[in-house]
Amino acid sequence: MRAGIGLLEGLKSWDPASVGPFKLLGVLGNGGFGRVFLGQGPDGQRVAVKVIKPDLAEDPEFRARFGREVSAARKVGGKFTARVVDADTGGEELWLATEYISGPTLREAVAVQGPLAESSVLALAAGLAEALDAIHAAGLVHRDLKPDNVLLAYDGPRVIDFGIARVAGASTLTGTGVLMGTLAYMSPEQAIGQAVGPPSDVFSLASVLVFAATAQGPYGEGTQAELLYRVAHQGPSLDRVPPQVRALVEPCMAEEPERRPTTRDLVEHLHGTRPTVGWLQTETTPAQGAHDTAPMTAHLPESGRTPVSSWPPSGSRTPSGSGAPSGSRTPSGSRTPSGSSWPPGSSWPPASGRPPEPGGPSGPSRASGPGGPPASGRPRRTRWSGRRIGIIAAAAVVVAGLAIGFGVSRSGGGGHQTPAASWSAGHRIDAADGLTAVSCASADFCAAVDSAGNAFTDSGGSWSAPKRLSGDGLTWVSCPATGFCVATSNGSLVYTYKGGTWSSPTELFGDNGKPAHLTSISCASAAFCIATGNMHAYKYSGGTWDRGVLVEPSNKLTAVSCASAQFCAAVDSAGNAYTYSGSAWSAARRLAATAMTGVSCPAAGFCMASGMTAPYAYSGGRWSPSGPLLTADGGPVHLTSVSCASASSCEATGNVDGYAYSDGGWARGVVVHHSNKLTSISCPAADFCTAADSGGNVYTYASA
Repeated sequence: MRAGIGLLEGLKSWDPASVGPFKLLGVLGNGGFGRVFLGQGPDGQRVAVKVIKPDLAEDPEFRARFGREVSAARKVGGKFTARVVDADTGGEELWLATEYISGPTLREAVAVQGPLAESSVLALAAGLAEALDAIHAAGLVHRDLKPDNVLLAYDGPRVIDFGIARVAGASTLTGTGVLMGTLAYMSPEQAIGQAVGPPSDVFSLASVLVFAATAQGPYGEGTQAELLYRVAHQGPSLDRVPPQVRALVEPCMAEEPERRPTTRDLVEHLHGTRPTVGWLQTETTPAQGAHDTAPMTAHLPESGRTPVSSWPPSGSRTPSGSGAPSGSRTPSGSRTPSGSSWPPGSSWPPASGRPPEPGGPSGPSRASGPGGPPASGRPRRTRWSGRRIGIIAAAAVVVAGLAIGFGVSRSGGGGHQTPAASWSAGHRIDAADGLTAVSCASADFCAAVDSAGNAFTDSGGSWSAPKRLSGDGLTWVSCPATGFCVATSNGSLVYTYKGGTWSSPTELFGDNGKPAHLTSISCASAAFCIATGNMHAYKYSGGTWDRGVLVEPSNKLTAVSCASAQFCAAVDSAGNAYTYSGSAWSAARRLAATAMTGVSCPAAGFCMASGMTAPYAYSGGRWSPSGPLLTADGGPVHLTSVSCASASSCEATGNVDGYAYSDGGWARGVVVHHSNKLTSISCPAADFCTAADSGGNVYTYASA
């Protein structure tokens, strides 16, 4: 939760005057979860109040996770965290209030006055280690420690946003394309989608310290694809990190999580540098008190200045040379400076761990011999890098990113080139808001729905005027035959288009008796449809809708496709896929580490599903990666939808690109439109598709 010294905006006409017991004084900012206000309690205490977005607050999965995480966050104590003051996890409006911290973020401070002094970085390390230790003791893992989530107060740093960090990684937000965490500061295991625990936070802590000391993260700047490549193939670059800080961060950035020190190790080792009042100074005056909001970055180190900290321990040797690490991805061949141990008095890493690489305690020094760093200052490829590539090959969401990082000029195992095809210019549908879905029964009949609750039909090349169906917005539409469609609201209602008119709504309920929260629908014919809502699937047959059945108990279903009444497939927000055999749903099949965005089944036994960055094909009763994909400009892939006319012909959309699949391979993406994000695509035939975008436009694709 952002709570610093940025300019306070006035409340807007639509903002509430109060939230819970807190009177709102202004707006601190906006984030992925909602709007953040500066509030004041009855006792005069100032707090930062984050009000959760209504669409998230309506999601039962999000509400449950939010409640659990806030409950755990209330238990987090310690001096260096922004304490949870109050929250409402059960009301119609969800909110979380933490103590207001007067001070800039670490990123803001470094941007104004440059890197912190070495002694100040060590003090920062002590405060952050103590904060993370308190967070871990409460059973939480932060998952997104970065310069923006560290506030610099007059008496020490404060770690923020730990109260809802896990919610973001495991709930609805993943469905929008957000990879939880910030790639430039996350651990290698988090970057490739593996389970993370406290050691991941330790790696992120080290990355934040590198930024504080150098004004740059350990992997530099670049696109997500470039950063993914560096995480997989190169170790962090520590060339510019001061010796004492480097000696601290190297063991924290060990490749294997179990080889990193714990936060308790760090707290005990850094006790002599624990920040106190005046720990950070401007170039002229120190901060004087809790309401001193002057920029609080440290001045540059003075020549001959005596370090505040005794780190590394007496008798240890700081790393020599200016190059980056060698031997291992860990930023030092020895992982700690030769002659020192971690924790004090023990051998670190443990004797049971991996044998030391060349350049370790028993190998050549880093300054000379084969154990030294390469001239470029970047670490060499190692056994672990090869292992990482293997892991990434199994995680298709990262494979696509790596392909982009390599600058591959062709996609797919067969190197398919972009087929002779063309997309039309965008056609603006009058009065359309952001289009959420489009479905075509043929080249002569389509329907589209938008986020404002309007439905549109196209017959013979002319789109109709809007038909307002729902005040909650519409999420999906499916048209299995000319003149017949079913649309879902952003609530529990479905609408049927037949005989040229839209019907009154029908409300769907789950097997628990609660109204549905619909996300998608697919109709194999006018007599059979399946709709999804949160974790339930709702079947339409025989002219009636059945109560929903629970498909998966914890993850939100994001898309469904039915080839017939006997075969459907669905995907969810956690990267899983499910198949329907006509009577029951299969167990989850894990495809990706992040959310799935779409699925299309043109025939029984064949489907194509879109993950965030890679597609997956279902054939012969098995799911397997299909791809990778490459965008038109070589940037990252962010798939939003997929549609297949047959098992040999599909089209996917991602941001502004369209991707064609034929004869087992994907062609390189082509730009459909440069401005608006493509949200949905429908291909009733191999030579015809219609795509919709967030700006209310539709596009037609036709093979030459």
